[in-house]
Amino acid sequence: MQVVEDNVKSASKIQSLTCAEIGLLMSSYVFGSNTLQMTSNLIYLGTLLLFDLYEHQLIDLYFRLDDTSISLKSTSPAMFPLLEKLNHRELALSLSIVPLVKKAPKSLPDVHQNVYKELLKMSYAFGEPSPILCHDFLVCCKTQMFLNMQMNEARAWLIVELAEKNLITYERKFLIFFDYFLTESGQEYSTYLADQLSQQLQGGYMKKTSDFPRFDCETNQRNTYVVSQLLINTQYSNLKKCAKVTNVTYDRAKQRQIAIGDQIGALLRKPELKLQPENQESWFVAMVTAMGLCMEEAMSTVAAYM
Repeated sequence: MQVVEDNVKSASKIQSLTCAEIGLLMSSYVFGSNTLQMTSNLIYLGTLLLFDLYEHQLIDLYFRLDDTSISLKSTSPAMFPLLEKLNHRELALSLSIVPLVKKAPKSLPDVHQNVYKELLKMSYAFGEPSPILCHDFLVCCKTQMFLNMQMNEARAWLIVELAEKNLITYERKFLIFFDYFLTESGQEYSTYLADQLSQQLQGGYMKKTSDFPRFDCETNQRNTYVVSQLLINTQYSNLKKCAKVTNVTYDRAKQRQIAIGDQIGALLRKPELKLQPENQESWFVAMVTAMGLCMEEAMSTVAAYM
């Protein structure tokens, strides 16, 4: 009897997912279907992994302007005039990564450790540690052979993680090609996440269509917000596929993102102010917006030269 009760308690526990797990699931999900179309966008995946490393406190993100690193959490008042002169594109291209430790902890999954090692190599490329432009790192995720391999390994690792959490299954189709499917739990989780995406993109005005309170926790809400902003910068078809978002909703969300990007300097004057309907602190909204816009610039750079 005790074993049964323990199993019930375990099954009813909130199962939060990382930003990368939610991002992979939502970019591969087809609304109303249990078949997944796994994404191969390595720049998008690299951005998700950067956010996971940030959450693990292994990296910090700054704006690098005039050889000065400008913090998003505690911006010097002297920097506000400079930030407020720049538009969203200029700020996105100045977003920089600063590694915080010399070696990733062994408790971190291998895939995160390997990506962090690549960041350290880039930081120490000229001897002394220096910030890495986020745009350059993301371009390398697609164009630099070893980092490209790390991204593909990360994708495979995330698939295994989702399978171990009983959210997806997969079967070999031919040689190295697989078909991917949602489990019953995976369908429920994906329905919840798709509903959260729609809520985020429609400013919370859409009526909820799913009710899965066991998935509803602060971590999932925060990570879904990040994913919603990154998906805006991929293609409208991705959001339409996974969350049934209309073209009008997408355009409004994109315009809002650009407007926020143009006002990042003003947002950082009060970094702890909670913005609505995002329900996130303004420094966090500024960071996620800059990451999404930077990712879009990296994809445009790669598309122009390939």
